[in-house]
Amino acid sequence: MSDKKRVMWLLNHTSARKFEIPMLKACGVDEIFLPKSFPADPTFRSASIDWSEDENLTIPKEDLDILNACDWYTGATPEAWKIANKWFDVVFFIAYDARLIINLTKYFHGIIIYRVYGLPSDINYGKLLNFITEGKIANYLRRLGNRFIFGMAYDNLSNQEPDFLKRRAVYLPLGMRDVSVEDKWTGKNKKILFVCPDIAINPYYNKTYKEFVDNFSEFEYVISGAQPIKVMDKNVLGFVDFETHNENMRDSMVMFYHSSEPYHIHYHPFEAIKNGMPLIFMANGMLDRLGGKDLPGRCTNIADARKKIKRLMEGDKKFALSVKHSQEKLLDAMNFESLLPHWVSAFNSINGINLNNTVSLKEQYKEKKIAVILPVGYLGGSLRGAILIANELYENSVKNNEPCKVIFYHVDDKIYQDDMFEDLNPRIAIRPFKWKTLDHAEANRSMEYAGYEGWEIKNHEYYIPDDGINYGFDCDLWFIISDRLEKPLLPVKPIVMMVYDYIQRRNNHIKNELNNRFIDVARSADKVLVTTQFTYNDALQYAGIKKEKLSKVPMLIPNFLFDEKHSEETAILEQNNSNKSLGDYFIWPTNSNPHKHMDKIFQALRIYYDVYNGSMNCIVTGVNTEKLLSVEGEHAVVAKKHYNESRLLKKKVKMQGNLSDLEYKIFLKNAGFLLHSSHGDNGTFSVIEAAMFNVPSLANSYPAIQEMDKNYELNLTYFDVFDAHDTAKKLKWMEVNFKDLKAILPTQEKLSHLAYNNHGLKYWEVVRNLL
Repeated sequence: MSDKKRVMWLLNHTSARKFEIPMLKACGVDEIFLPKSFPADPTFRSASIDWSEDENLTIPKEDLDILNACDWYTGATPEAWKIANKWFDVVFFIAYDARLIINLTKYFHGIIIYRVYGLPSDINYGKLLNFITEGKIANYLRRLGNRFIFGMAYDNLSNQEPDFLKRRAVYLPLGMRDVSVEDKWTGKNKKILFVCPDIAINPYYNKTYKEFVDNFSEFEYVISGAQPIKVMDKNVLGFVDFETHNENMRDSMVMFYHSSEPYHIHYHPFEAIKNGMPLIFMANGMLDRLGGKDLPGRCTNIADARKKIKRLMEGDKKFALSVKHSQEKLLDAMNFESLLPHWVSAFNSINGINLNNTVSLKEQYKEKKIAVILPVGYLGGSLRGAILIANELYENSVKNNEPCKVIFYHVDDKIYQDDMFEDLNPRIAIRPFKWKTLDHAEANRSMEYAGYEGWEIKNHEYYIPDDGINYGFDCDLWFIISDRLEKPLLPVKPIVMMVYDYIQRRNNHIKNELNNRFIDVARSADKVLVTTQFTYNDALQYAGIKKEKLSKVPMLIPNFLFDEKHSEETAILEQNNSNKSLGDYFIWPTNSNPHKHMDKIFQALRIYYDVYNGSMNCIVTGVNTEKLLSVEGEHAVVAKKHYNESRLLKKKVKMQGNLSDLEYKIFLKNAGFLLHSSHGDNGTFSVIEAAMFNVPSLANSYPAIQEMDKNYELNLTYFDVFDAHDTAKKLKWMEVNFKDLKAILPTQEKLSHLAYNNHGLKYWEVVRNLL
C-alpha cells in the first residue's frame, strides 16, 4: 500500500456519486476507483458510468485495466482483489449478489463499508443480507470483525436492524453537492407530477401507482420514471432525459410525494425543491425527520393532500409561495458543508481501526477439518469414488502447504467391512454416523449457538450427522458425496455436494416428492460439483442450480491395476478362475435399478442366444445381482419372464453377485468385452477399467458415456438399449470382433495419463475457496 489514500466506490448511483465523491475527497481521500459496468436490472435505473476519476489514479495502467474490466457486483476475480489489496484501503459496496460479499470476505484485507440508503419498513438490511447469502451473512461478517462498517445514509437506519449490523453502524449522511434553489417553476401546466418507476414489474410501485390514480383521478397528471414494460396509460411518460425531467418540474403545477416510509426517501422531492416547484407530501415519512413536520406542504391524509393540490390548481398564489419558501429548509439536511463534519468524524474512526487483528490466510487454514460424507449405504464404485475424493483432498492440501485433516464419514451399517477402506489414506480418520433429525426449534437454536444471528428457518426439519462426537460441528466443511438426502442439511458449515447424475430426468423411477427433496438439497449447497458437461447441463436446466454455485471437475478414476501387495491372492484367484471353464464370456456389471434396463437386456440376450446363436456366456456381477430376478418392479418381472422362457438364457447367463475387487479384476481381465446398459446417468468407471485391461466395451449410447469415450479415447462400440434387436445384433458383432477391437484401445500408459493427471487439484481448489 502506498502513502496515498485510495477508496474503491463500487456503486453506480448517479445522484449519490455527485455528492459522495467530492465528500470523500474533502475527507482526505486522494484517489477513487469507480466501476465501469452495472447489472442490466431495472433496480439500477438511476445508474450510470463515470470514467473521470481514472485520470487521477496513479496505479499502473495494466492494473487499472483489470479493475475496469471486472464485474464487481457479482464478485470480481481473485486477481482483481489482489490488485485491490495492493492499492486500496477502503471499499464501499451495495449488496446485489452473494458472490461479492463472499469475495470481500475471502480476498479483501482493508475496510469494507456496506453503503445503505434505506429500505421500506417491511424489510431491513439484516433480512435482505440473509436472503442474499442464504442465512449466512452473520457468519461472513463475523470473519470481517471490525473491518466491516454499516454505512448509513440516515442516522435512524440501524433502528430496525439486528445487532450484528447495529453494532457496526456508522453515520455517513447522504446529501447534495449544491443545495441552492434555482426558482425556474412556472406551473403553467395544471398537472400533478408524480414519479413512479417499474409499475408493471415491481409490486410496491404497482400498488403505489394504482393508489395514486384512485386518489387523484379528479386532477390531470403525468407520471415519470423508467418503465421496462410499457404501461397502458397515456399519462405514464416512461423514461425521460434530464432536460425533459427538468421541464416537467418547471412547468407542472405540483409534485406529489406519496411515501410515509420512515427509513427510505427518494431523490426527486429534493430535485423539485431545488427547482422551486411546490411539493405536497405525506406525513410520517423521512421528510418529517429531515425538518418537514411543520411545513404547509405536509399532509396527514389523502383528503388533506387533495385539498392542498386543489388550492394550487385553482391558482392560490399565496399558498403556493408559502409551500415553496418553507420547503427550502428540507435542503438544509442535505447541505454538503453541514454534513462534512459527520463524514470527517466517521473517517477518523475508520482510519483508527486496527487491521493487524485480521486473521492471515495462513492462520485461516491452520488445523482445518474437512468431513467427506457418504450419505447413504453406497458400496462399489460410489464408495471407491468417495474414498478417492477424500484421498485427493488430503493429498492436495499437503502439496499446497495448507495441510487439512480429512475425516471420512459413512453410515453406521453392517454392510461396511474394514477391508473396504484399505485404499483410504491411513492419515484419514473414519467416523461411522447416523443421520439425526432436528425439528424447527432445535435447528433454530443450533444455528443461533453457531453464530448465525438472524438466520431464518426455511424447512420444518434438518439433518445433521450424529457421529457420537460433535455432530460434525468440529469440521470446517462438509463434502457430501451425493444429493440423495430426504431432508436438507443444517447449513451450519459450508457444504460442497457431489452430484453425479440426474437419471430421474430420463428414467421415471423416483417419486416426484422425493425427487424435489433431492433437488432442494443440492440447491441449498454452497457449491455443487459435477464431472460431465451432460450433468452440468442437467444441473442448470433441470435442477435449477445457480450457475455461480456449479463447477465441473474432472472425473476421479480409481487406480484399477493389480498391486503388488495382493500378488499372492491374485495368483490363487487366477488359478481358481481358470478352473471354472467358462469359455469365452463377456461381463455385465449392473444392479437392480431400473435405469440399468435389465428387462431390455434380458430380452436382447434371449434374441442373441435363441435367434443369433450367441456362443459367449454372460457374467452378471454387481451389488445383489445374485438375486437380480427376485427384486420388485415391472422391469424385474419382464426380465424374469424372458429368463424363464429361454433354455439357452438360463444356461449361458451366470449370476455372480457382488465380487470383491480382486475377483472382479480377474473376471474382467479374461472377458471378451464389457457390456454397459445404463441410460441417462453420468457414465461409468467400468468402461475405463475394462480398457485398462485391454478389454473393449459395448455401451448404450447417451451423452455422458459419449463424453467419457471422447475424453479417454476408449473407442467404444454403441448400441440402442431401447431396441432389443439392435442390442442383440451388436452383442453378436462383439462376439465376432472383440479380439480385433483390442488393437484400437489406448495403451495403459496413455490411459493412465488421461485418467490420473493431477485431477484432484480441482477438487482442492473448490474446497479451499470455501475454507
